[in-house]
Amino acid sequence: MSGFGEVGGKLYAGAESGGATYSVNPANGSDTPVGVGSATYDAFGSTTTGLFGVSLPSIGNPFLTYSVNPASGAATLLGSTGQMIGNGGVTGISSGSSTLYWTWTPLSGGGNSILYSLNPTTGFATAIGNTGGLIGAMVFVNGTLVRRGH
Repeated sequence: MSGFGEVGGKLYAGAESGGATYSVNPANGSDTPVGVGSATYDAFGSTTTGLFGVSLPSIGNPFLTYSVNPASGAATLLGSTGQMIGNGGVTGISSGSSTLYWTWTPLSGGGNSILYSLNPTTGFATAIGNTGGLIGAMVFVNGTLVRRGH
């Protein structure tokens, strides 16, 4: 899985390969396929009102942002993040906030993630700053962005 998102009190996960979206039972961890979108997800997360995925179509191209329909798993291209990324790294999208946050940590970048806000309408990423460490996952808990590094 490439991440989790929560919308309407339901937990979802996006697949790294195949572009599938799953409904996840938080009581036992079992997942149920919702559907398959038109993109694979390098990162998957949510705002308080929608599911989103970020995908790198191929090296040398910018990451693309998608909105994901929680009922069908269909992915709708919002647009480019505007970030041209090279060979490999770690990426993550936040969950649980009205703002959508995205991180990218290039393997060649000394292990420091760059934090961005993602526009949930256009998919464009606006840099907030260098985090000074590696961030792989983020979630909002009681109004605080909590991160998990690798």
